[in-house]
Amino acid sequence: MNFINLIWKPNLAVDEAVKKKEIKDSIVVLIIGAILMALAFAILFSNIAASFTSLNIIGLVFFAIICAVLIILAGLIKGFFLYKVMEALGTKSSYFAGVSTFAYSLVPISVGFLLASLLFKIPDLGMLLAFLIATPFVLLGTATMYNGVKTFFKTDMIIALVGVSAFMLGVLLVFYFVLIYSIMQSSGTLVSSMMYPF
Repeated sequence: MNFINLIWKPNLAVDEAVKKKEIKDSIVVLIIGAILMALAFAILFSNIAASFTSLNIIGLVFFAIICAVLIILAGLIKGFFLYKVMEALGTKSSYFAGVSTFAYSLVPISVGFLLASLLFKIPDLGMLLAFLIATPFVLLGTATMYNGVKTFFKTDMIIALVGVSAFMLGVLLVFYFVLIYSIMQSSGTLVSSMMYPF
């Protein structure tokens, strides 16, 4: 597994993974992407929290570890959901294909977010530089998602587009449902506390 290919030429990494068909390689790639993303979140959080409180290094490391574990679990779960979506579309599906698609698309995005979180520290130009640097990595990761679905699930690009779109729409709808529920619940708590203050 070539780390440069994971970041800059993920299509070559995907082709290599399809030939090997080893889920352990995909899980290693998922762990690499999760660690990079967790570092990005930790750096971003330290940028924000430093202005409010003195954040100790142990808390930041703990935060990064929790982020990495959650990202790995999310990748394994989302891999299963993608596998089921693609199976419903009639493709030759496997759990390996679902996890691998997420793992290989996560790495470029994670690198982009990590670089962006570092660039945010630069006064005045940091936000612009972060945008300019992160954009190609996020686009590459998104393209890898579609190419990964096409390659790992052995389908054409139209079915890949439908599968990824259906998956993303489903995730978005669930996210909005949970968000609306939490807003309604918190506003209900606010209203009830206003009605019954004691």
